Amino acid sequence: MRSEGFFVESCGELYGVRTAFRGETCDEIQDIEVLRLDSSRMLWEEVKSLKAKAFFLGYDCSTSCPAKPEAGILEGSIYFTIREDPSLYCFNLADQSISTSLPCCDLLTPWASPIWVLPNIRLIDRQLEEKDTVDAKAEEKTHGKRVQEKVVTTGACGASGRREEAEESLLLKLPPEILELVFKNLNAIDYIHFRSTCKNLRSAATPLKWRTRLMGSDMQTSTPWFAYFKIDGTTLNVIDPLHNDRYVLQTSANFWDKQVRYCKDGFLIMSKHIQDGIYALNPFTQAIYTIHKLEIDYFWYTCAVGFSCWSPDEDFVFVIISKIGFHEIEVSYLRDGEGWNSIKRKNKTNFLPSFSSPVFFDGAFYCLSQQGGTAIIRFEGNDCVWEVLTKLEKPCKSIHSCFILECDGKLLSVFVGKFGKWVKVFRLNFEAMAWVRVQDLGKYILFVSNVSSFSTIATAPGMENRIYFPRLSCENDNIVFYSLQTGKFHSVGCEDLKDFYGTKELINGGWICPSWSNVE
Repeated sequence: MRSEGFFVESCGELYGVRTAFRGETCDEIQDIEVLRLDSSRMLWEEVKSLKAKAFFLGYDCSTSCPAKPEAGILEGSIYFTIREDPSLYCFNLADQSISTSLPCCDLLTPWASPIWVLPNIRLIDRQLEEKDTVDAKAEEKTHGKRVQEKVVTTGACGASGRREEAEESLLLKLPPEILELVFKNLNAIDYIHFRSTCKNLRSAATPLKWRTRLMGSDMQTSTPWFAYFKIDGTTLNVIDPLHNDRYVLQTSANFWDKQVRYCKDGFLIMSKHIQDGIYALNPFTQAIYTIHKLEIDYFWYTCAVGFSCWSPDEDFVFVIISKIGFHEIEVSYLRDGEGWNSIKRKNKTNFLPSFSSPVFFDGAFYCLSQQGGTAIIRFEGNDCVWEVLTKLEKPCKSIHSCFILECDGKLLSVFVGKFGKWVKVFRLNFEAMAWVRVQDLGKYILFVSNVSSFSTIATAPGMENRIYFPRLSCENDNIVFYSLQTGKFHSVGCEDLKDFYGTKELINGGWICPSWSNVE
């Protein structure tokens, strides 16, 4: 793991930007922190917003300028490059996302690190003004025709609106007990859609919170949602990947300085630094739990977090995998509500734990290394055992990210090449002790991210055999998925994607299965 620091002057103030990288070659962006110098107290303060500015980081010089969305310079964004990498990265401070583009795809190697130049755009503005004048004249010629079309369209829309109002009024004439019966038999997504249809139905159907008294299966959605925090720490954005619907949840506490570490059973596991305290939040019920404080001094080496099932008092195992330099692996674990324990083992095989969460499978935790190796954490009585499966060959080389999860009672792994150049899925054959390539997921869908990975059965034709990633298309902000059938990345409403260029990764969030149940 490595970090880089930059100084930026903007509007008479001094900012410091720290970029943190992880991965076997330390080229995967983990986090970006922005600080502002309070000159009166000579203290650095963490910044939540750049307001209407954008930063440009360079190894020779860094600068800032006002945001200009029409020119592609987005508000609150930090643009930067990485040595020996032709890609342009953009970190958005508000939604904690990182987008990647390739502005110059034909660069000859080796190339020098770029420098930022702010050109004089007066000539460009003058050309745009001349173009606007020409467009205005053309607009006048077609104005009359458009007015006629608008009158016709307005009339049609008015008739359609009257029909919709009539249908809504008929629905509201149903007896209250019938309406309530309809409400109770809707799943979470359909219930939210039902309330958003019109104002009258929204008043007739009470908010979702009333459904906490129901603990049946209808409380669960058919697929995981992607939940991520914005920088303010109180706004949780939720995306339904199958419909690309978005919801906003306000949390009862402020988590602006916390990082999402793990997601499972409807809970987000968060912390700033592991030793500062770990919090579990169910954003749907607003339940918050504090997990026992872990006393360690090397939180920056923490690689992965996971637990068996959410039940803090019994049958509960919480594990944290940490790498201490290159010589030791430490597994910290919390069992059945007791205090933390830990074991340290010599890292004889140079196993570098990946940053993706482990999976609890058949009574043990399985995790992957950054090189594609596999390790297991199991409990024998009161003893915790860490074992690297050295006889299990690595299925891929030169991987950039990897994920491990359970699917249909089987243990699967997903490996991704740099910038998404390739995606491969494997199944662990326990008898032969080998990873077997999977070409077809059948009726299943996979949802992968560093903090949580799940599988589910497709509920609609055409949804199966996909892998959903924690990425949005830069074109329309819809979720990006990989189809094993086409061998390409897709996003609803835009052209197929060959790789991760033109997408943005949401780094402070993960897949979560919504749950309106609380564990007391």
